Amino acid sequence: MTEASQDRALGRLESKVDLILVDNERAVHARKEQYEKLEQITRKADSTDRKIDSINGRLRAVKEPVADFEKWCEG
Repeated sequence: MTEASQDRALGRLESKVDLILVDNERAVHARKEQYEKLEQITRKADSTDRKIDSINGRLRAVKEPVADFEKWCEG
């Protein structure tokens, strides 16, 4: 192999390595975006769970008075 052909082969390899590095950077960025979106979804789900728990607590608190009221209305 001549020196010129070795230089060309090295140039091709460098180009391929550069493409791999660029692709890796894109993948890192894409994963970061996915993690950020997942974090937002998790926060919203946690907030929704807290709201549902609050609503369930209020419903339990009014369940007996509502039943008593319904009995009174029937009676």
